[in-house]
Amino acid sequence: MHVTGAFQTYVPLPVPATLLRELYVDIGLSIHHIALLIGLGDMATRNRLIQAGVPIRPSRGRCPWNRRRYPGTEDDGRTRNRARTASQQRHRDVTVGRYAKSLAVQQVYDSR
Repeated sequence: MHVTGAFQTYVPLPVPATLLRELYVDIGLSIHHIALLIGLGDMATRNRLIQAGVPIRPSRGRCPWNRRRYPGTEDDGRTRNRARTASQQRHRDVTVGRYAKSLAVQQVYDSR
């Protein structure tokens, strides 16, 4: 087992191009998942994929592995945006509520 900084690698370095292709293309893992497996950083893993001639997928949406693992939860971007908007709305409601409460307290204080 080779030790590389804070990571430990479970494959010999340099990482074989066939292994990278199998993990990324055939299995469908994300670059981050592969980086965790081989003990390198995300950018180093991405660079090794490019050097191996593996076409890089667009970074939108889930990787094929997660789409297969969690069927029925396709992420076309709209679901995430709705969730984010709902979260932002809750935050705004809480903030507005706090502001209104502080105004009411200030009015009571000023009326004394």
